[in-house]
Amino acid sequence: MKARLDIGYNAFLTLEQPWKALEERVNAIPFIRFEWCKVQAAFRQQPIVLSVWSEASCIAILPLVQKPLSKKLSLPVLTHLCERFTDYQCMLVDSKVEIKDCLNAMFSLPAFKQFQQFPLLIPYPDAQLFEALSSQSTGISSLGKYSKVSYYQHWQHTQYDVSREKLKAKVLREARRRQRKLQEPGNVSIHWSHEYDAALIDWILDSSARRYGDNALTRRESRDCVQALFAVYRSSLHLACIKQDGEFIAGHLGFIYNGTLMYYVPVTSEVGRSHSPGIIMLNEIIQHMNALGVTCIDYLRGDEDYKADWGNVQEPKCGIFCHPAKGLNIVKPFIYRMWLSRNQ
Repeated sequence: MKARLDIGYNAFLTLEQPWKALEERVNAIPFIRFEWCKVQAAFRQQPIVLSVWSEASCIAILPLVQKPLSKKLSLPVLTHLCERFTDYQCMLVDSKVEIKDCLNAMFSLPAFKQFQQFPLLIPYPDAQLFEALSSQSTGISSLGKYSKVSYYQHWQHTQYDVSREKLKAKVLREARRRQRKLQEPGNVSIHWSHEYDAALIDWILDSSARRYGDNALTRRESRDCVQALFAVYRSSLHLACIKQDGEFIAGHLGFIYNGTLMYYVPVTSEVGRSHSPGIIMLNEIIQHMNALGVTCIDYLRGDEDYKADWGNVQEPKCGIFCHPAKGLNIVKPFIYRMWLSRNQ
C-alpha cells in the first residue's frame, strides 16, 4: 500500500482512468465520481488529491482543496474538493481495504507535510468518512497529524423508507385534495418519471435560481458545463414534473442510486403554488417508488418544512473539524474555537 499526492488541475486529470476504474468497482455514489469531481476541480485553482495504490491499482481517493476558513477569516484550511452543489462529501475506497489504513497512509505521506499545519474541515461528510475521521480507531491521533476533532453545523437529515412507519393518512389525504383542486380546470399532466430532457433540466435550474438565488449549479454562466455533467449521469438521473397548459409548474432533478432516490433539486413555479404542486409531485413519486425500483427517498441537506411530513427516518448530522497537532501559534486555536462556537 503506497500513498500519492497530486496537486493542480492537470495532475488531477492524470488520475482519470484509475479513478473511473475504482468508482466502477465500488459502484460509487455520483458525488465522488470522476466527472463530478472534475467539474468541481475546474472551479478551483489547486485541487489536492490524496490517493492510495496497491501496485498499479488505485484503491482510495480523497480529493481536497485549500481555502480560507471563511469570508472574514483568511486562515487557510483543507476541505473537500466537492463543496459546490454536493450533498455528501465522500472518500472513494475499495471495499476490500480498510478506510483507516488508507487515511493513515495518506496523512503519513512525506509530501503531505506542507499541509499538516492546516485544519481539515469537512462540512457534509457521508457516514463512512464521518466515522473514519471522528473515530480514534482510524489512528489519526496516534499519527500526530490531527490532535482532536470538533463537530459543528448540526442539522437534521430526513429520509423516507418504505420499510418503516407509513406516512400519516392526513398528509396523504391533503396531497390528494390539493391534486384534485389543481386538476379542476383541466390541462394538467403529472409525470412521476420523465425521460431525459435538457429543457426540463434548464427550467428546474432556472426556477431554483429565481427562488433561492443563483449559485455554481444554477447560474447561466456555468449551464453548459452543468448540462454536460447531467448528460453523463443520464442513466441514473431522475426527472419528474407537473405541467399545466403545457407549461412546467413543478419539477424534480435527482439521482437513483442503490435503491435510493436522492431528492436533489425539487422546484415549483409561482403558478398554482397555492395548490402545492411540489407536494403533489412528491406524493406521486412516493406512490410509484416500486416502479422506480427504489425503497428509500433521501431528502439530502436542508431543513425544509415539508420533510417532517414526508419522511419517517430522522438522523442528526454535522460537519467535522480536525485540529492540526503542529504549526499552531497562540492565536490560531483561539480563532478556530471562536469560529466553531459561531457555527454550531
